[in-house]
Amino acid sequence: MNKRTIDILKENSTEKLEKLYELVDDLLEHQRIEELKEVIHTLHPADIAELINHLDEDGSRILFEQLDDKTAARVLVEVEGASQETLLDSQGAEKISRVVDLMHSDDAADIIKTLDPDEAREVLARIEPEDSAEVKMLMEYPEESAGGIMATEFVSVPQGITVGEAIEIVRSDAKEIGRVIYVYAVDDKKRLMGVLPLSRLVLADPDASIHDTMLTDIVSVPLDKDQEDVGRIMAKYNLSALPVVDAMGRIVGIVTFDDVMDVVEEEATEDILRLVGASETEIQEGLSSYRAFTMRMPWLLVCFLGELVTGFVLLNFEPAITRLAALVFFIPLIAAMGGNIGMQSSTILIRGIATGDINYLRYGKRVMKELRIGLMIGISAGAVLGITGYMMQILLGHPEHSLPFGIILSSTMVVVLTSAAFWGAYLPVIFKKVGIDPAVATGPLVTTINDVLGMVLYFSLALSLMNIFEI
Repeated sequence: MNKRTIDILKENSTEKLEKLYELVDDLLEHQRIEELKEVIHTLHPADIAELINHLDEDGSRILFEQLDDKTAARVLVEVEGASQETLLDSQGAEKISRVVDLMHSDDAADIIKTLDPDEAREVLARIEPEDSAEVKMLMEYPEESAGGIMATEFVSVPQGITVGEAIEIVRSDAKEIGRVIYVYAVDDKKRLMGVLPLSRLVLADPDASIHDTMLTDIVSVPLDKDQEDVGRIMAKYNLSALPVVDAMGRIVGIVTFDDVMDVVEEEATEDILRLVGASETEIQEGLSSYRAFTMRMPWLLVCFLGELVTGFVLLNFEPAITRLAALVFFIPLIAAMGGNIGMQSSTILIRGIATGDINYLRYGKRVMKELRIGLMIGISAGAVLGITGYMMQILLGHPEHSLPFGIILSSTMVVVLTSAAFWGAYLPVIFKKVGIDPAVATGPLVTTINDVLGMVLYFSLALSLMNIFEI
């Protein structure tokens, strides 16, 4: 390797990957494969995966083919969806089967699910029969359930043996399993009876029985538990791994912390994109413009129709605009403030519902809290806007309108922001109760309702107060 390459590899800065992109592109362009091998063999699998995500189809294929099977297995699970599929398409069943056979069962199942049925069957036929059976079992569970994300690699020991005997089992199984976090104690029917953190096991008296040493306060989940609930349970009890049990209470797998991190990222991304009527597939470069159009357009039509209604509302209040033209000047401000408050409230409720921090019993309390917050913000913003409107009329030479106009603006701001906060908080609750994902439907409807209702309230209050003050 030349000095430039060595200097880049020694760096620990955030710019290291950018420089690696340029270096690898240059090596591939000039077909310096041997130097490319030297570079990638010094990198962490996660960094190699990022390089593959960055490269085109030919570049990623050439880079991947320079990896030994063990490294390739670790890299492949880190590669992003679209790049992963492209990479798998460029490899034969023989290569894929060798790589998959070195993965944990949950990762292997995820990879095989992306293959076409014929190639998946061929890969399953090539890997070890025991591994193949485990992967087939995992593929039968719903993708977003505990069974769908669990791994079948774990250490279990009979509860009747000694600690010393259990440690020997751990040493033997660890060669196949890899990292061991917990050891699970089972009875003669394989039912989960207790758990031992590895530190507790190795520090215990070798002659003590597992039954007397194990912790019996077990936290576990059934196979059909939703993956979001699994993540919440692991976070609540601060677990690095969570056992999954069948209907008979037998341990069949574990969900590890890294699996849950992937779930958290996936669910958070999904919720954020749904708020604006988009989808995670839009992030993938392979999605066509037409497909993105068809996915976004329905939600934009909701907003379009809502704003059309707002236009008709304004047309209906033409007499108010004619009597006091300055009302038009503040329409964007009132609409924007109402929209922002509504989205703040809805985002807090949606996120709270998704994480379980806001449960069914606390919906009403949380909605009322958002209502109070909206009222306080409305009073504060209304006072500022009222003074602004008052001064504006004086500067425009209409002092007789200054007080009424200030009152119209301030009272409107209070009512509109309070209403926006209420609907922004209440709509997610309604959708949750009727079984609709709040993240999908709330965003467009909050925007539409706030715009229509905001204009109705604004001009209704304006007309009423103009009649009172005889403007």
